[in-house]
Order: sequence, then C-alpha cells, then structure tokens
Amino acid sequence: MNAMDSWLYGGDPLVNIKYEDRIEFLKKSINTNHFEKLIEKYLLNNTHCSLLILKPEKGLSNKQDLVELKDKLQKYKESLTDEELENIVNETNNLIKIQSTPDKEEDLEKIPLLNLDDIEKEVEKFDVKEVKLNDINILQYETFTSNISYLTLAFDAKCIKEEDLPYYSLFTTLLGKLNTKNYDYKELANEILINMGDLYFKNQSYTLEKDFNKYETLLEVETKFMNYKTEKSLEIISEIIENTLFDDNKRIKEILRQLISRIEMVFMQSGHKIGVARVSSYFSPSSYYTEKISGYDFYMFLKDLDNNFDEKIDFAKERFEVIRKDIFNKNNLKVFLTGQEKELEPLKKNINKVYDVLNSCEVKKYEYSFTEEAKNEGLMIPSNVLYVAKGYNFKELGYDYKGSMLVLKTILGYEYLWNRVRVQGGAYGAMSSMSRGGAMVFVSYRDPNLIQTLNAYDECYKFLEDIKISQREMTKYIIGTMSILDTPLNASSKGAKVFGMYIKGLTNEDLQKERTEVLETKIEDIKSFAKIVKEVMEKDFLVVVGDDKKIKENKGIFNNLVNVLN
Repeated sequence: MNAMDSWLYGGDPLVNIKYEDRIEFLKKSINTNHFEKLIEKYLLNNTHCSLLILKPEKGLSNKQDLVELKDKLQKYKESLTDEELENIVNETNNLIKIQSTPDKEEDLEKIPLLNLDDIEKEVEKFDVKEVKLNDINILQYETFTSNISYLTLAFDAKCIKEEDLPYYSLFTTLLGKLNTKNYDYKELANEILINMGDLYFKNQSYTLEKDFNKYETLLEVETKFMNYKTEKSLEIISEIIENTLFDDNKRIKEILRQLISRIEMVFMQSGHKIGVARVSSYFSPSSYYTEKISGYDFYMFLKDLDNNFDEKIDFAKERFEVIRKDIFNKNNLKVFLTGQEKELEPLKKNINKVYDVLNSCEVKKYEYSFTEEAKNEGLMIPSNVLYVAKGYNFKELGYDYKGSMLVLKTILGYEYLWNRVRVQGGAYGAMSSMSRGGAMVFVSYRDPNLIQTLNAYDECYKFLEDIKISQREMTKYIIGTMSILDTPLNASSKGAKVFGMYIKGLTNEDLQKERTEVLETKIEDIKSFAKIVKEVMEKDFLVVVGDDKKIKENKGIFNNLVNVLN
C-alpha cells in the first residue's frame, strides 16, 4: 500500500519500499554519534517551542454547534431569494433521486473484472506439530521466519474467580510496566527493547467451533526475538512473572489513568467498536466475559478504583498476588512457537527458565455466570454523532453459519448499508459482522441519525427478499470477499491464526468448507438470508453510543440511559 503514495501521483512506485540502504545507514550509525547529534539539534538545542493549554468545558461542543450553526444557517437563509430557496429544494430532491437509483448495467460492465477461475479453490493448510519436552508440551507451527522466534505462552484464565476478573485484567496490564526485584520499570523497558522485538501481556477469549456458548480464556504472553536472544528473552519473561513488584502506588495510578484515558478515546473515536462489543455481550457468553475485562464494565471498575484509590488499592494489590499465584501455573500453560527447527532448539534448551518459576499446585477452574438480556442501553458521550448497533446470535435461532454469509456481508457493505445508512442517511460509514460463532451485528459509524438507521436495519430483509444481482455482480462480490479471506499474512500473523484455530478447535476442513461455500454462492443463498436477518432484528437487541441529546430525545427505545464519561 505504501507504493500507492507515490504511484497514484505519477511517481516511482518503488520509492517507498526501497529501505535497504537506509537500514544499512542506521546500523552503521549506531557506532557513531549520529543519533546524539540529532537529539542535540532537534531537542536539546532547539529554541522553537510552543505551549498549548487545553481547557475542557462540559457541553461546549453542543453549545457552540447549536448556537453558531443555527445562527449561520438562519442568516444564510435570509440572504436567499424565493427562487434560490426553491432551487436548493429541487437540487436536494434530485440528489436523493440519484442516490436511490441503481447504476446502469452497461456502465457497470465497463469495469474490468477477474474470473472466478482465477481464484485458488483450495485453502492454505495450517498444521500444528506437538513437541513433548519432559512435562512441557510445545505446539509448533513450522514456517520460515528469518531466524525470528514468535512465541506465545498461554495460561488458562478460567482459574480466576468471577469477582476477580476486573482485577485480573488490570493485573495483566501492569505486567512489564512496573519495577521488579532486579530492574526498575525504565531499565526493564530498555531490556525488552534491546533483546526482544516486543512483549505483550494480553487477555483473550476464543469461542469454540463446536459449541458457540462455550469459550476458552487465556492470558497470553506474546513476544518475538532473534533465536540467539532466546535465553535472555525467557529470563526477562521469568523476571516479570516471578518478581513484579506491586508496591509503587504512584506508578500504578499513572498506568490506571492512562488506561482510563485510552478507553475514553475509544468511546470518542471508535464508538462503533464499543457498540458492537456491548450489544454482543447481551447475547454472547464470550462477549459478556470480554466486557468484564475490557469493555464498559471494566471501564467503570477502573473509574471506581481511581476515584477511591487510597481506600481500595491495598485490596487490589492483595488480589494481584492471588491472581499471580493462581494463573502462573505449570498445569495452566500452553507453549506455542512459530518457527523452524533452528528456533525450536534454543527454546527447548531455555524454556525451563520460565517453567521453573511457575507453581505446580492443583488448578481449580471456574464457570462464569451469563444471562441473556436485552439491556438496550443508550451510552451517552459528549459527541455530535452516533454509533448505532443492533444484532443477535442467529445460531440461537436455529441457523448454522455458512461461508456465503461472508458474501452477504460484502453485499450489504457495498449496497444496502452503504446506500441507506451512508449515502442517504449521511453516516460516515456502516458495516455488518457475521461470525462463525453466530453473532450478526449491524453498526453505523459517525451517524447523524438514530431511528432512521434502526429502521434501515429492520427493513434490510426486504432488500434481500427482492434483491436482483447479475452473475457479473455476484462474481464481483465473491471476489471482494475472497480478497479478505486471502489477505497476505506474514509469519507472525500466520502463527497467531494457527494458534487461534487450535484453541477454537477449528480445522483445515472447516476453512475449506467455508471457502467452497463462498466461491459457490448463488443469488438464492443471499435471498435465503432474508429470513435470518428479519428474525435477528426482531429480537431487538440494540446499543447506541454518542450524542446525548439525540439519545434522550428517543429515550423510549432504551431500557437504560448512561452518562458514560461523568
């Protein structure tokens, strides 16, 4: 994609991917004072600076927009003649007509198109090799990695009590960011940068392929390093697991507030993600779990801890120590490596550096409560736009997942949702998701409408019942879908995909079935989904994030209104 930056404007398409000379220059510069000179020139001795102070005022955005825009429009209207006003009305009606009129078939046929025969019919096979090393079971995805080891240490998180889930999520965030017995957190950060490409501690959940109401929960220690750095990298992971200190309240509070700020930014900038996650938590056990550890529920936990930090931090630190003991257990561990034999051998020699610091007591597993409920919340934030989400699990309605649903998703994205919600409705975007686990959710992005968008979702089935698509158009949508399925993956991404397949119980045969169903999608398949979409929307599970004024104006459709950032 970087090639397009120059290519689109008549430049050399290779200019942005010719990096070997620059990399070589940077390598040589390490042994000179090149970087020190840059720091002196642009940071230490730079006399150009500015001080910008941002002073937030609650309700300022709405106040300015309502007053200034209303005044501006009124003045403009008063400046127009009757004839000019009539022209604006006519132009608007003509625009609506153009937007509602399908493109002519002869115009569409002018666009070049691939043939389905050009697409590989067979799915790429992904296989895992199990390597037994004493009591340790290493799962290896064997592929060329240029001497880089991609390693995931996955610990089963079902050993965490339900009431401790938010503490567990915060605990995971703190790992690698606090002092340890042998490093302060700055030294630790340097050690990670010097020896490892990256190091992440992540909470993940995976819906099982064979039972959409069951899921696996893992704390994943994810890293990459050159194979000759294996020993030192595992020593660093061991240090964090065994010796992280939770005694620096000031540092913990800094991280806590950073985390709160990041979640608030997601609400403001990516409310569609919040909407999809929240509405999914109403009907999906795994999504409900995810809300507890990363969504709105987790955000409220963090806010409460921040507001009552002095009273609650000691209890939180007690839970951190209990969680560390429970989760970092030899009986909880899965080791997953992406790499070849030359990456596997140093791992086998050094994996005990982590394994030996894990406890070996009996692991108790917990099941988490879940009750399906249409909470139908209006999550109000200071914004002039909305993110409208609605959906349900079609498997709960008795339907199975089919690969052709991915083609449906493509069609809705380029046809119905695009035209109804974006073009006619004025939203910046609209999309749908249809997962193997059964979740079907429609969501809009930076949307000026609420009821109009919900009506569009509810009426989608009519579009599918009456849909008319030529074979050429169907081929175009299938190819568009395949471009997503066949997105090029590097070694790291392939390894992550294979690991996820292994945990979910997803096989190469499952992927082949999905691929075949996509390639063989017919208009009848798309029409048959009208009934599913209708029943999903009739369940009336919805979440709206955004403009508090519009949410309050339509409070009758909600069961609960929440001022999120107050």
